[in-house]
Amino acid sequence: MQIYHTNDMHNCNEALLWLTRSITDKDIYVDSGDALAGSNTIYRRSEPILHKMNKLRCRAMAMGNREFNYQRRVLDIRSEERNFPLLCSNLSDLNECPNDDSTNLVDRAYQDWRENKIRKRWTAAINVENLTLIGVTPVQYRHNCFWEKIFKFRFFDPIETTAKLAQKIFIQNKNILILSHLGLERDLELAPRLPKGTWILGGHSHTALSEPIQKEGVYITQTGCYGQYVGLLDYDFDNPERSTHRLIKV
Repeated sequence: MQIYHTNDMHNCNEALLWLTRSITDKDIYVDSGDALAGSNTIYRRSEPILHKMNKLRCRAMAMGNREFNYQRRVLDIRSEERNFPLLCSNLSDLNECPNDDSTNLVDRAYQDWRENKIRKRWTAAINVENLTLIGVTPVQYRHNCFWEKIFKFRFFDPIETTAKLAQKIFIQNKNILILSHLGLERDLELAPRLPKGTWILGGHSHTALSEPIQKEGVYITQTGCYGQYVGLLDYDFDNPERSTHRLIKV
C-alpha cells in the first residue's frame, strides 16, 4: 500500500498541488499536523487548506499546535471544515472527564478504537484499510497549571500515553502508524517504547529526512516544512520492517 504524508505545511499548497496530480484512489494520504495558517493567537474564519485536503481524501491528520485551540468553539468550526478526523492520544477535555488520568485516557481511547468511534473534536486512534493510525500532539502547558484550570484541557505525557495505547492495540493489530507532531528529538525518545515495525510519520521540528531513521525496530520519517516535500511510504502489511520510504521534492 502506498501512503503519502505531509507535515508542517503552514497553509502552503505546493505539496497538495503535487498530490492532486500524483495520488490515486488506491493510495492513502495523511498529515502530521500544522497544516493551518491560524493558531491559538491568530484566528482565521476559514482555513482553505482543509478544503484542499478534503478534495484529496485525506484520511486523518495529527493535532499540531496549530490545530489545537483553547476555545472549543474554534475546534468545532475546524471539525466542520474537515472531512477527516483529527488525531490526538494525549489530550483530555476536563469538561467531559473532570478527574481524568492517563490510565482512563488510554482505556477510553482503546475502547473507541475497538468500536471504530470517531469523536467530533479529536480522536486518539482510527482504523484505515486494516492499518491503525494514532495521533500525538506536543504539550502546550503543564498539568495543574493556571491555563489548565481556566481552559479545562489536560495534556498528558505524549510518550507514555502513546506508547501504552500502541502496545495495547498491537495485540489486536500489528500494523500501526504514529502521526506525531512531537518533533524529531521526542520521536527518538518515543521509538523504543513502541512495538517493532511501527512507523512514525513525524512533524513539528521541520526536519526533512532523506532516509528513515531506524531505532530499535521502529522507523521515523519527516518531510520538512512548507510543502516542499511529500513523503511516500510503500507499506508492507506482512512485514512492516520491510516497508520502504522516500522523500519526494515537489
